[in-house]
Amino acid sequence: MLAGVGGSATFLSVISQVNHCLRASSTVVFRVNGVGDSGAGYGDAVTERVRRRWPQAPVHSACDTGLVATARYQPAPASTCRREADADRDDVGGGRFVVVGAFVLDCLISAAGLPAWGHDLRADEMRTVPGGKAFNQAVTLARLGARVAAVGAVGRDAVGVAIRSALVAEGVDVSAMPVVEGAATPVCVVHARRDGEKAVVWRVPEVLAGTARELDAAAAALDGQVDAALVTFEFAAQAADLVTAAAKGGMRVIVNPAPAARELDLADAVPWELVDVIVPNETEARALLAGQPGARGPAGQLADAVGDRLGVPTVCVTLAGRGCVLRTGGRTSRCPAPVASVVDTTAASDAFTAVLAARLVAGWPPAEAVRLAQRAAALVVGRPGGYEALPTADELAATVGARTDQCPGQDHGDRAPLGEGLHLSLERKG
Repeated sequence: MLAGVGGSATFLSVISQVNHCLRASSTVVFRVNGVGDSGAGYGDAVTERVRRRWPQAPVHSACDTGLVATARYQPAPASTCRREADADRDDVGGGRFVVVGAFVLDCLISAAGLPAWGHDLRADEMRTVPGGKAFNQAVTLARLGARVAAVGAVGRDAVGVAIRSALVAEGVDVSAMPVVEGAATPVCVVHARRDGEKAVVWRVPEVLAGTARELDAAAAALDGQVDAALVTFEFAAQAADLVTAAAKGGMRVIVNPAPAARELDLADAVPWELVDVIVPNETEARALLAGQPGARGPAGQLADAVGDRLGVPTVCVTLAGRGCVLRTGGRTSRCPAPVASVVDTTAASDAFTAVLAARLVAGWPPAEAVRLAQRAAALVVGRPGGYEALPTADELAATVGARTDQCPGQDHGDRAPLGEGLHLSLERKG
């Protein structure tokens, strides 16, 4: 059955056409003409995105222009993971990551409440540690045994030196991380209440934002073989360019849209059709749905609402102590949170996202990857938060699995799929 998509068709329309045809036939040939009409970079990114998402079926035919491919539906086996034979590729099964976002100094304050204007408040404890969502995710991935490169800048000051030194000590590559003259490395103030709730005050200057060129340089530092890019919303204005650059480079794209988008147009500018996985919390999910009926719906329906609106294949909405909701392969499931004594939730979502990304890239079934990520987050919330609360390499090995822990099962080659779906190979013509 032929599905034709012409002009400036988006990747989402390709998926829609193929899915429609697959309802009537197990095999479908489709042609996309003029993929590059909306820009060479975007067209190349879409081409690479299709190529790596659907690698299995042989090319059926060719045409003078556009893309032609044969597609077939292939469900992911319940225990599909890469074979032990692939373990020597990287410690977490192809674990090479670029992490993009902010690298800051966290000022962590433990107190009974927040100070009122004009009043003083004596804190129970105050301390400073390197931090930022990208920092915490990079460190957790490195402790899992992955090769990691950081994208994002610091100022030329003592704080910036300390952050870069901490990353290097953790085994994170900082060669693509600029040191900006005249800019101060940011400080993020985190107020943590005794019940674990927190309030955050932060600002990271745009001059310290990571760029697509720096992302490419970070990939080169990892020998050009990067499995996934983790992108946060700490620099929401740059997210669209960074996602496009990552997809064009053949990386899986995992977006943690935190902090919550304050300007909907910035979130809408992201080419979500190039994103493989999105991991928002409840507040962030509702921000992405602003103006949509789903924004006011029950928390348990947010993963479906986000997936329907953005078209991202795998959505995991975290709900703190209520667990999370996972939507992947067209199915939605609730994942209860493990029992944990909550001291401070700072950095818990970062550890969760990093472990989830590592296990998905290693070929673990999404539901199992979520369960392991929840275990890591439970370790973090049980102690004072931030960098110091992140699980150690030994704790990760004991709780999440050994560094080379792979599920027995089908070998997916160099690019393990992030869940079930359509599989195809294609040829770019013209």
